Amino acid sequence: MAIVGIPGALDAGNAFYIATGRVTEVCLGIIVAATVNHIILPSSLGPQLWQAVIGTRQALADYALALFERRDSAPSRAKLLGQAVTIENLRASAIFEDREIRDRSDQLRFLDTALVDAIGVAQPLGQQLDTLERRASNETGLDDAIADATAAIRAWRSTAMGADALSRGLLRVQAHLPLVWPLCRDPSMPDEE
Repeated sequence: MAIVGIPGALDAGNAFYIATGRVTEVCLGIIVAATVNHIILPSSLGPQLWQAVIGTRQALADYALALFERRDSAPSRAKLLGQAVTIENLRASAIFEDREIRDRSDQLRFLDTALVDAIGVAQPLGQQLDTLERRASNETGLDDAIADATAAIRAWRSTAMGADALSRGLLRVQAHLPLVWPLCRDPSMPDEE
């Protein structure tokens, strides 16, 4: 407004020509800058976003393995949260560059939400596993279930199996758990949790 308005106000007889010239100059500058950016310095956020999404698979698997193997899961949890933030930041910027990312924006948001939900569910799971380890051991089938779940997660991490196969594997592992459920159930928590 100032670039067009001030010179136009100072020379009212040529205000239209001044405004037209300034708007043309600004538009031409934007077009030239965009062209130079795409031809000479092409840098797209799309590949970085897809790489972050791929890395999230490994970070999620590492976090689950740390929980099941009773290792310190704090570094894996921090890395996974960092991945979620990175994906959201890249998604928010890359939707202006790439039509595919714009089309998949809702799925990427869902991925971020699912990652944060997984972290929220995993923390109580880790605490329950520690409690169960003190109360019960292999006679309940917990060790077998954890070993099977760990094997399935390792296969998924190495891309030897897809998400559907992982889901089926974890459902098979769940068959070992009904005997353990009464030991770890907190009566104050709803069954859905």
